[in-house]
Formats: sequence, C-alpha cells, structure tokens
Amino acid sequence: MVPGSVVAVGGIIEYVSDKPKKEKEILLVKTHKWGDRYSMVGGKVRRNERLDSALIREVKEETGLSSFVGEHICTFDQIKNSGYYLSGVQHIFVDKVTRVKSKKVRLNEEAQEYIWIPPQVALKELSIEPNARHTLELYANQFYPKFI
Repeated sequence: MVPGSVVAVGGIIEYVSDKPKKEKEILLVKTHKWGDRYSMVGGKVRRNERLDSALIREVKEETGLSSFVGEHICTFDQIKNSGYYLSGVQHIFVDKVTRVKSKKVRLNEEAQEYIWIPPQVALKELSIEPNARHTLELYANQFYPKFI
C-alpha cells in the first residue's frame, strides 16, 4: 500500500573549522538510491516525531555524527522527474541547516561515499540529485550570495 503523504527532513550538514580563514564545508553523500549522484542526509519523519528530532536522528543514523539544528532553508513538494518521484504520493521535504563539530563520518548502508566540500564548489563540480540541488542552491544564495 502506498501512503498518501510522506514528510521528510533533510539537512545541509555544516562543519566550521576552528582554524582561522578555513572555509566552511558541507557534507554530501553519494547513494545508489539517487543514481550514484550526491544528495543530502535525511529521511522520513516518524509518527509523533518533531522535525528537529527527526533530523538529528537521521544525521546520527546515516553518518554517526552528533548534530544540532540551525536555520530553516526551505519546505517543498517532491520535484517531479527527480528520479525518486512516485505518482500518487505527496512527498513534503523540510530542509534545514545542521551543524556538527566533527568530520569523522561512519556511513550506514544508505550511502556508499561522502565528501566534505565548500557549497559553491559542490554546486559547480558535483552531480547532485535535483531535490538536494534545489536546497543547496537556496542555501548558497542565502549564505553565499556572491558565489551564485
């Protein structure tokens, strides 16, 4: 049986080094679920689970990283033709910034690779699935407007 609506949370995971003048980096994961393109960490919100709690849980499950939730980036319906679109199912994505104090990633089975990369470099150089690209572009415009 296919559900009518699915709410998912995703995070632009930021790491800011203690070293002066070191550029902010974000974590992206490469996954077969998205045709071996890069995407953000995230997943479905469980019944009676708060959005921020779901995001912290998903980050921990998928990367082993402890995080705290920051700013809201966007909320949107599933992008048609993204490669993950299911007719008859309404996917609602709520994407936020999450911050971590460590870059020591331990991927679970959902992703095959990861990369820490400055956001503007990721947008220019990586193959990113459409939903994550949408969020990353909004994030970059909000926090790095001179680069877009």
